[in-house]
Amino acid sequence: MGEKLIYGFFSQESDYVIDSNLQILIFTLIWSQIIQAKTPEEVRAQCKKVADRYYTDDTYRKIVDGMISACENLNKLLGLVSAKHAELV
Repeated sequence: MGEKLIYGFFSQESDYVIDSNLQILIFTLIWSQIIQAKTPEEVRAQCKKVADRYYTDDTYRKIVDGMISACENLNKLLGLVSAKHAELV
């Protein structure tokens, strides 16, 4: 994962606020290389897709929030997200 791809994750509009659980999910998807992109623009596009689903699909949001609150550390969350990645992206 290159510096430019990380920039794609952290670069956002100043007036765009992302829910903390969504930030954790997106970070985990990038860290575990489930979100695979070659450019910062691709990272942003994939993150936007996940964010749009989180904000519009109550069931999806409950699944994500439940997964994050059930994990007491990053390693457990990485394992859980990796196991359920097909449902998350």
